[in-house]
Amino acid sequence: METGAAAEVESLAHRIKGAAANISAPGLECAAFRMEEAGRAGEVAGFKELMRMIDARFEALRGVLQGVAHASA
Repeated sequence: METGAAAEVESLAHRIKGAAANISAPGLECAAFRMEEAGRAGEVAGFKELMRMIDARFEALRGVLQGVAHASA
């Protein structure tokens, strides 16, 4: 993976981390932070595993939000 791609991953992960922090989703925030740090360091070997972690945390958040939406409907 080229350096530009690692920098793009870092930038995207930073935005995800910020959005997660804004909505108090610490699991997603932590996973995005780890991806951001990996991108900053150019450690591309772990990107796939970190992306799976972000996906899992996002799906957990989605489940919570859906539960809240259904409870208030």
